[in-house]
Amino acid sequence: RNQNSEEMKKSLEKLDESHAEQMERVKADMMKSYESSKAAELARMASAHKKDMEQMKHDMLVEANDAMKIETDRLVRAHEAAMEKLRADLTAQAAAETLRVQTESNRQLAVVV
Repeated sequence: RNQNSEEMKKSLEKLDESHAEQMERVKADMMKSYESSKAAELARMASAHKKDMEQMKHDMLVEANDAMKIETDRLVRAHEAAMEKLRADLTAQAAAETLRVQTESNRQLAVVV
């Protein structure tokens, strides 16, 4: 009976050890699964963040490009206006010079006559 009791004790100890090992394996598997799902969630978040950053970068480039187009158009209009004024000034100068030359020529003719 004592031997039976000892065997039963040993059997229960082995069962306890086996159960403890099994629980450790289950715990390790659960941790791996948890870490894996956490890693997948972090990867998903990183991917979403990267897409957001790319969209923001794109939006900023579009905005900067639009601003540059507006500024370029303004500069072109200012240049065209300056060129128009220069043409007008040169035309007025040429007319004044022509008038001066004609007047001088008429004066010389009047002196001759």
